[in-house]
Amino acid sequence: MHRWVIRLDELDEAELGQIEIFFLNNQGQFGAFNFVDPWDGTSYANCSLAADELDLLTTEPMRGQTRLTIVENRI
Repeated sequence: MHRWVIRLDELDEAELGQIEIFFLNNQGQFGAFNFVDPWDGTSYANCSLAADELDLLTTEPMRGQTRLTIVENRI
């Protein structure tokens, strides 16, 4: 199994909103999706978020950050 920790900084309000929608659509750990490893371009077909909670941090007006942990599920 693979595990990725994706740290996202300097996000604007629209980007934070898109991440929140993605999180809600996947119902936290419940959903599954395809994930492309940003370091080597390999596509993994059965991945999930590792947590049922999403922390969105506002660092300054109209800017924020978050961290997502993505795990490859056993088939």
